[in-house]
Amino acid sequence: MDKITLSSMLEKSREKRISVLLITIALLVLAVIPFIINNDFTLSIFIWIFVYIILGSAWNLVGGYTGQIALAHGVFVAIGAYSAAVLPKYYGITPWLAFIIAPLIAACVGFAISYPTLKLKGHYFAMTTLAFGFVTWKVFLHWDYINGAAGLNIPFKPSFSAMIFSTPDIMYYLSFILAAGTIVLFYIIDRSKLGMYLKSINQDEESAENRGINVHKYKVYAMTLSAAITSIGGVIFAQYVLFVDPNLFMEGSLMSIRIALIAIVGGLGTVLGPILGAFVMIPLEEYTRAFLGGLGRGYSLFIYGIVIIVIAMYWPKGLADIIYRIEKKIKGVYHGRSK
Repeated sequence: MDKITLSSMLEKSREKRISVLLITIALLVLAVIPFIINNDFTLSIFIWIFVYIILGSAWNLVGGYTGQIALAHGVFVAIGAYSAAVLPKYYGITPWLAFIIAPLIAACVGFAISYPTLKLKGHYFAMTTLAFGFVTWKVFLHWDYINGAAGLNIPFKPSFSAMIFSTPDIMYYLSFILAAGTIVLFYIIDRSKLGMYLKSINQDEESAENRGINVHKYKVYAMTLSAAITSIGGVIFAQYVLFVDPNLFMEGSLMSIRIALIAIVGGLGTVLGPILGAFVMIPLEEYTRAFLGGLGRGYSLFIYGIVIIVIAMYWPKGLADIIYRIEKKIKGVYHGRSK
C-alpha cells in the first residue's frame, strides 16, 4: 500500500472519529437538557423541534430527494393524530398502538395518491396533493365519527398506557428518541441504493430511466414511506396537545407548507437539512408568537416571513450548505497544514 493511499485512509478515519465525537456530544447535551432546564416552555419548544424533525425529514424524502413537491402531508399528520385519539376513546385501546396502525393507514393513503399521479410530469403531483388536502379537510369537517369540526378532546389523565404524562420530561425523551431514530433511518437511506436512485431521479429522470431505474416505482416508494413516517409525528402531536380537529392539520394546507419549509430552509436532499430547519424555524416561530403575539398575529408572522426570505435570498441551498462550506474550509486548512 503506497503512502498516499495510507495517508488518505488515516485522514478519513480521523474525520469519521471527529464526526462521531461531535454527534455523541450533541446527543449527550440533548439528553441532559431536562435536568438543566427547569422551564416547561423551553422543553415544549424542544418537543416541537423533535416532532418537526420527523415531519421535515419525511417530507424531504419526497420533496428533497425526488424533487416532487407534495402539499398534503398535513393529512398524514392528521391520520396519526386521529389514530391516537380514536383508539382509546372508541375502542379502549392504548394510543401506543397508533405507532403501528397510523403508519399502515398513512402508507396506504400515500400509495393511493402517488401511484396514479406520479406517472404524470411537471406540477400535476403538487396540484393533486393540494386538492387532496382540501377534499380531506372538508370530509373531516363533516365526519360525525370523528366529531367533525368540533374535534376530539383527549382527557388529561396521566398514565403510561394513555401516553399522557404529568410533566413534559417523558414526552421530551419520547419525541427525542423518535427523532433520533428518524435521523438514523434517513442517514441509512441517504447512503443506500434507494437514496442513490432517488437523487438520480431528481437530477434527471430521463437519464435515470435510461440507466434502468424504474422511476415511477421509486417515486411511489418514497411517497409511501414518507406518509408512514409523517403519521408518527402526528401521534406525538395529538398526545402532547390533547386535542385534534381538522383545522389544526389541513386548513389552507398551512401545516403541509410549514413542514415543507422546515426541509427547504434547512436544505433539500440532505439528512442535516430538516434538523437545521427545525432548530431554527420552530424556536423562531414559538418565540415571536410568545413575545409579539400580544401585538397581533401579523407581527410574529411578519418577522417569521422576513427570516425565510433572507435565507432564501442568501442561502438558496439551505442552511445545511453553510455547514458544508465551513466543513470544506476546515478540511482545506487541515490538509494544508498536514502537507
